[in-house]
Amino acid sequence: MKARIKLMGGLHVYEPLRRRVIEVEGDSATVKEILTSLGFPVEYAWIVVVGDRIVGLDYRPADGEEVCVYPPANGG
Repeated sequence: MKARIKLMGGLHVYEPLRRRVIEVEGDSATVKEILTSLGFPVEYAWIVVVGDRIVGLDYRPADGEEVCVYPPANGG
């Protein structure tokens, strides 16, 4: 499996290497497992989107998919 993880809304500051887009390869790990293995604090990942649908942290990306991870919304 090869997928892309995109950290949206400034989440890249919590990724140890400050990457906005992360290419991952390997077995069919969940989004949570992938983020944890990268040293990303998953408590900041509130919304996970693949294509046009919202999925959970337990989602296992398929080969070639792009997964967008969003922080909690701010504002009033």
